Amino acid sequence: MQRSGMLPWFGRIYEETKRISPILELVQIIDSGSGRFRRRDLTALFEISERMIQKDLYVVRKGLKLTLGRSAQG
Repeated sequence: MQRSGMLPWFGRIYEETKRISPILELVQIIDSGSGRFRRRDLTALFEISERMIQKDLYVVRKGLKLTLGRSAQG
């Protein structure tokens, strides 16, 4: 057997896992009830762009069907 062809799906699964892990961490932080979080605060915490935070929050709202509140401050 060739090593390069043994697990052709592994790379895809690894990439999906890398994407899901921060989303689950985001849900855990929000669920901790330690206050309100602005997108700006979350970008600093996760060291990613505000656009990526918006995408992650969209996954939480639509994909996981969890209700999140919004404020005028973001």
